[in-house]
Amino acid sequence: MKDGMMSSIIAYPITPDMGTREALNAMLSHVAYESDGMGYRAPTVLASNYRALLRDYAPLVVEHSTEHWARVLIIAPHVDRSDILADLAETLIKLCNDYPLYDEQDYSELEESRLIEFIDDERADETDPPAADIARALWECDLQAIHESDGSVYISETDFHAAIAYARATATAEAN
Repeated sequence: MKDGMMSSIIAYPITPDMGTREALNAMLSHVAYESDGMGYRAPTVLASNYRALLRDYAPLVVEHSTEHWARVLIIAPHVDRSDILADLAETLIKLCNDYPLYDEQDYSELEESRLIEFIDDERADETDPPAADIARALWECDLQAIHESDGSVYISETDFHAAIAYARATATAEAN
């Protein structure tokens, strides 16, 4: 199992006696979901795949929420386009076996938005620079923002304060 790539709570195994719909739904549950059965956010890769596959393959794939808070994609009940179904099957096989990320751009945008959300939650007061400036300072200073397998973000206190100081200094320099 690749790190953070499957949650035993919502993913189910692919078995030889499955039909096409069951097998595709099983692959979808391995590579794309928004939250797991315990209500936790999906890792960034899986959440990005969820968003991008829904965008590119709707109405073939649809959102499905379980009674236990899982938000997953499933194949729509009535599919009449075998060409799109075959394309989705090929995409899912590649995601399962080759490279687990479907859309690099969407992944980057989601990773950035989760980082900014974390920074907004952690800022001490309104005198701190805007979250986007602190995020940029993290990247420019090569400081670490760790994206956890549970979808959360972590920045050490030392790196966070260094990024705030750098963002303040940059804003002051730009103002002069």
